[in-house]
Amino acid sequence: MLKLGKALFRYGISQKKSQLVNVARMANKKMSDLIPMNQKFFSQSTLKLDNPYTGEQILELPFLSKEEQHEILVKAKDASKKNRQSNLRERKDVVRKIIKYLQDNKETIAVEITSCMGKPVLQSRQEIDTAIERCNALIDISEEALAKEVIESNKYVTKYLGTVLILSSFDFPILSAINHMIPALLCGNSVLIKDNPRTPIFGEHFQKASENNWVQSFLANQQDVKLLYQEHAINYVVFMGSLESAHDVYQEVAKNDFIDVQLDLDMENAAEVLLRAAFYNAGQSRNSMQRIYIEKAISNDFINLFSKMAFERLQIGDPMDEQTDIGPLAQLDYIEKMEGKNKQIKTKLIEFVADAVNMGGALVLGGNQNTDDKGMGRFFEPTIIANATNGMKVQAQQIFGPIVTFQEVESDVQAKDLINASKYGVTSAIFTSDEICMDYFIGNLKVGVVNINKCPVMQDHYLPVTGRKVCGKILYNSKYAFDNFTRLKSVNIRLN
Repeated sequence: MLKLGKALFRYGISQKKSQLVNVARMANKKMSDLIPMNQKFFSQSTLKLDNPYTGEQILELPFLSKEEQHEILVKAKDASKKNRQSNLRERKDVVRKIIKYLQDNKETIAVEITSCMGKPVLQSRQEIDTAIERCNALIDISEEALAKEVIESNKYVTKYLGTVLILSSFDFPILSAINHMIPALLCGNSVLIKDNPRTPIFGEHFQKASENNWVQSFLANQQDVKLLYQEHAINYVVFMGSLESAHDVYQEVAKNDFIDVQLDLDMENAAEVLLRAAFYNAGQSRNSMQRIYIEKAISNDFINLFSKMAFERLQIGDPMDEQTDIGPLAQLDYIEKMEGKNKQIKTKLIEFVADAVNMGGALVLGGNQNTDDKGMGRFFEPTIIANATNGMKVQAQQIFGPIVTFQEVESDVQAKDLINASKYGVTSAIFTSDEICMDYFIGNLKVGVVNINKCPVMQDHYLPVTGRKVCGKILYNSKYAFDNFTRLKSVNIRLN
């Protein structure tokens, strides 16, 4: 276990472009020394997976053959017909079986999540607990959401979809599937789950937990999956991942969270909340907070407080250790790799930091790829960048790593304009006690969710999560989540 240290941060607004304060330096060994540059974890016929902490290969799975894919599709279409003929009580019973399965196998699944993608095991358990709560919430609201809309005695509206394909994400392999799988089942559909290559074993759990092929795992290579929706072999696709890979699917989920911190806030409480939101799961989450817009008058004090908390409190280490706050990065290409003895290839997170520094950003904390004190794990240090501007890559793109930026603003209008300038528009948070300020941001931000004085890692089960702009197709949680998995059909009857 490695603690970042105990040091007081001094950060000045007037820092020049070349004046960098980097107070966190950890071990000297790099995970890139342990993993050869040419090691390949994916092929056309099999999928190989490493443990991001130990670097060891932990499994190799075959992709489905064309014949196996066809057999699963036939079963899925038959299952959707049977599910459509079932009543809501029977569908709820299936969901309750899934809940019981998650409860009975919680520890096994939590360890698997941690082994596959490096999430600290306490956070893996929390994900499963939240998934169980969400299942129960969706059962509770399903009667209202799926009630037949009767216009007159001989006119009504009915709903049905078919087979749903869920392309799951690795940041929340259980919860992200639950968000869409449970409403789809309760609506009378069948579900295929194509796991993310980083977490390829969780669709099997859902298949075991359900019955009658209502849920099936579909571990196919990317090209075969693409053909499914191009050839209309399924009725609906739910996709969770980057916008760059979402151009040819029906629903994209991308987050780029924004925080605005005001003069009148309780700084200690706000820093506590934002620390958890920024570095949860090492920033590898679509719910992760990346950008903080802060009023200039309190910028210096707040950045010092936030950075001091991060430096003193965040512990990097074995994700199976319950004291760990920051686990290793799941994806190989997000860290610095070595080729030969001298040539260095910098990727993803290193490039984000370098670009920010070159454009005048002040590196207050972190900024390096490293290991823990045992020389284990592909970690990236919790990183804080001040003096951020909207022209930086780190301000404009999804990061999926433990990096948070601070950008000063002079007014509410400037903060609103900067947030709305992004192409993303899902979640934001405002920290203020001024009700007029609250109303201003609620009414003027082009985002789907506005949190006030809170920044939850996981959103309320009964409130919809929606998006704006390029994220306009996002919809999950609450009774409105069922709208994704139904299509209106009007029925108009003349009896005589």
